[in-house]
Amino acid sequence: MINFNKKTIDLEINKKKYIASLDVRTIIDYKNRTKKNFLMAIGELGENPDIVELIDLLGSIVKDSKGKCVGREFFMDFNPIDVMTELLP
Repeated sequence: MINFNKKTIDLEINKKKYIASLDVRTIIDYKNRTKKNFLMAIGELGENPDIVELIDLLGSIVKDSKGKCVGREFFMDFNPIDVMTELLP
């Protein structure tokens, strides 16, 4: 039996509750939205950072209170640099 411990981070965006998690739903959503292999895309991001690809990834990682991925469109109302700055540790 494989045990995956799901790690989630609680977020508040525009006074609404969201979570960030990297799970199977993230991978499936990312692949469906971008038509790209998740692991290959992550590798490419490490070699050649692209803000659009990063926003696509964030759209799959961030989920609403019902667990639905918010998608790239959610982040289109925000300045991408501000988003990245806020998410840095």
